Amino acid sequence: MPPDLFEAFARDFRILDDLVGPVEFKLGPVEAWQLMGLLQLALAHPANTGAAAETGRKLALQLQAHLAVTPALQAVAERGWHRAGKDAPSPLDDAA
Repeated sequence: MPPDLFEAFARDFRILDDLVGPVEFKLGPVEAWQLMGLLQLALAHPANTGAAAETGRKLALQLQAHLAVTPALQAVAERGWHRAGKDAPSPLDDAA
C-alpha cells in the first residue's frame, strides 16, 4: 500500500465512529446462519488471531445463541467450531 494511502486510511479509520456511527443491518435466519458458518470457518485458520478474530468470535457466538434454538440446530452449529475432526474446545466453553 502506498505510504500516502496508508496514512490517509489510518487517519480516517481512527475517526470512523465519528464519520458513520454504528453499523446495523438486518439478516434473515438463513443468511445469519451462513454468516455464522463463514465466521467459524475463518476462525479455524491458525493465523487468524488478534482483535479482529476476537470480534468475529463474539459475533459468531451471538449468532449461534440467537439461531441455535433447537437441539439439532445447536448440534450442527457446535460442529462448526470443530472443523476437520479437530477436537478444539468450543468457544461456548469460555462464554459462561
